[in-house]
Amino acid sequence: MPEFPEIKDIAAPVEPAAQLITPWGWWIAATVLGLVLLTILFFWLRALSRRVNLPGLPSRPEKAALRELEVLRSQVETLSPQEMATRLSGVVRTFLQRQTGVLALYATSPEILGDRPRAGEPPPPPVVGAFREVLQASDALKYGSPRNPGPQARELIDAAVQAVRLAALPLGTPPPMPPPAAPSSGKPQPLYEVT
Repeated sequence: MPEFPEIKDIAAPVEPAAQLITPWGWWIAATVLGLVLLTILFFWLRALSRRVNLPGLPSRPEKAALRELEVLRSQVETLSPQEMATRLSGVVRTFLQRQTGVLALYATSPEILGDRPRAGEPPPPPVVGAFREVLQASDALKYGSPRNPGPQARELIDAAVQAVRLAALPLGTPPPMPPPAAPSSGKPQPLYEVT
């Protein structure tokens, strides 16, 4: 075979370097990474659950009032007449304020009922009239000294429940609109004239 002077010895192939990470090292790294991700997810979900929850819409005024009146009815025997009348008046006033917008928590009973209106205030809505007897009897029980307050308190709570149910009834649907008047000439009249 002819010799080629320009070809020198070919270098031997280079041995690959030893692997820096063995296969089981990859599994360990993947496990550590998975644990880190799970830990981050756990703390993130925990932080979400600790956020301040905004309250939803308040319950309907009549439901809240009826629930409070039932609680009051169960406590009639343990409360003094003045305390019972004060709490009953508070339930009714809160209902009226939430249902009608009348500032009943900040007014006296005669002001709420329209007997002594404040300057510049409109008359009370008709719903307030259903509570006239309850508010007046509650004031009498609060500031008077009845001989037998137990039955009177139960009757007063029953009257308040009836007034709340009456005030919560829907007003009904308005009457339908009358049909439009027919034109006298028999032809439809244009809304505008083209000139």
